[in-house]
Amino acid sequence: MAKTIQFRRGLEANRTSITPSQGEPIYTTDDKKLYLGDGTTAGGVLIGSDGHTHSNKNILDLVTDAGSGAIITSAERTKLAGIETAATADQVASEVPSTPAGNLAATDVQGALNELQSDVDNRIASTEKGAANGVATLDASGLIPNTQVPPLSITTTHVVADIPARDALSVQEGDVAIVTSTSQTFVYDGSVWQEILTPATGVTSFNGRLGAVSPLAGDYTATLVTNTPSGNLAGATVQAALNELQGDIDSLNTDTHNHGNKAILDLIPALGAVGTSLRVAAGGATLEWSEDTAIDGGTF
Repeated sequence: MAKTIQFRRGLEANRTSITPSQGEPIYTTDDKKLYLGDGTTAGGVLIGSDGHTHSNKNILDLVTDAGSGAIITSAERTKLAGIETAATADQVASEVPSTPAGNLAATDVQGALNELQSDVDNRIASTEKGAANGVATLDASGLIPNTQVPPLSITTTHVVADIPARDALSVQEGDVAIVTSTSQTFVYDGSVWQEILTPATGVTSFNGRLGAVSPLAGDYTATLVTNTPSGNLAGATVQAALNELQGDIDSLNTDTHNHGNKAILDLIPALGAVGTSLRVAAGGATLEWSEDTAIDGGTF
């Protein structure tokens, strides 16, 4: 009857746990390899390996998947074919070409990396946007929000009809409201409206003269000079008082009265004109007249 001879066997993971005697074969049941013991090598020596070394062992190990026996795939060969001629294992980034794209203008990888690093160094951190000691941001309208600008940096002028309309405004400190019904101007101080007061308008010129003007002849008429009424004069201006005086004079010139000796008095101018003498007796009184005789009306 035939006898069966079986070599010592086991899993590859356990193979190196034994050191087979010289000439003793062992077999791994999972990867189906045969090893032969030399009395000193743990796990024995793989049968079929000639034990020689290669100067390009690392490359060969890659081709065979580090000795597993796997052959390099066609896709991996395509990648290897794309390696630039004269490329070396110690090639640096500055030697690797780069195609400029976007904001990167460098034509090598190192230059592109340098540009990227500069962009990173100059970036504005999100924690600095709209924050104290940071930078201001823009709203949807492209403007800086009011919350990020100093007080009074924005002033709006509102023209309203009346005070209730002013009080209904949505305002901030520094805003101005012009109320047309009262011709007043207000500024908002952050809590209440304050009226902006203006000095009364002074004289800017007089009779075409500017500056400190001194009165000259002809600057005023009698109607412009004030008179203080006194006596029989009631006019408030010099012209009115003069008019009153002129009226009184005119009244004196037109007054008439009668004399009992009117006939004699009427003769006196005629006698003087012709150089004659007159002797008249009237009521026991005698009146003599000549060119050389003075007329004396007597006393009462």
